[in-house]
Amino acid sequence: MKFETAESVDRSEYHKKWYEDNKPRLLALRKLRYKRNRGKELAQCAKWAKANPSKTKAANQRWRSKNAQRVKEINREYRIKNKEKLKARKAITNRIRYLSSKDAILAKNRVYAAAKKSQISAQQKKYRERPEVNQKRRRQMKAWHDKHSSCPIRKARKLEKSHLHYIANKEQLNSQHKQWRKKNPGKWRALMQKRRALEKGATINLKSIQKWMVEVKSKPFSTCYYCSNSIPSPEIHFDHIIALSKGGSHSVDNLCVSCESCNLSKSAKPIQAWVKMGQQILAL
Repeated sequence: MKFETAESVDRSEYHKKWYEDNKPRLLALRKLRYKRNRGKELAQCAKWAKANPSKTKAANQRWRSKNAQRVKEINREYRIKNKEKLKARKAITNRIRYLSSKDAILAKNRVYAAAKKSQISAQQKKYRERPEVNQKRRRQMKAWHDKHSSCPIRKARKLEKSHLHYIANKEQLNSQHKQWRKKNPGKWRALMQKRRALEKGATINLKSIQKWMVEVKSKPFSTCYYCSNSIPSPEIHFDHIIALSKGGSHSVDNLCVSCESCNLSKSAKPIQAWVKMGQQILAL
């Protein structure tokens, strides 16, 4: 007859049941011990993890699979707190990766760009049309231009490049310029006035001139400065009171609203020499 001793009795089920019944109390005691001896506990955990890398990895994977939502929250909080740090680390990693396989990456990019040329162009155009991107690009271009505009070598290269491009595409560029002039007569007129003023060394304040012209054009009717007749807005002419060829300035103070007949008949003559029936004599 065989008697069961204390050593031979299987107590695993009892231990399991006792652990399940006392799990909250045990967890509370473990948290309290960890709080009191945090440094020691962390050192022991690190030592065990270093000695058992495979078990540590498996345990971490099990915990992540069970707490997927918590992992996402932890990662999100970490990214928010360490945004600049992660950005710098990513930049360094990308730079190292690029330099280590530069030729292969460039070759791959060229193949992709050739295959998706139209799609890439459409995406770039859509991106550039966004207001914030357009303003940013304008600021960047202005800053770059201000930085390099005084370089004589760059000026010479730019002129040579522009000249060669014009020679190679003369007919196409002329056609484009002609179409633009038809669509934008006001802008073209302002550019021509600026050019003439530059040639004569006249004073220029183009922004104030354009603002004044827009204000005048916004009204349905205006009065001719010379003959005082009412003129519809589409028929308005802008004339220099003292012609640029006679030393007049290209500014609002020297510009006036004129009808077509007065502007064309006056031309570059001084007002005193331009006498016409019904015209008021203006003292300058």
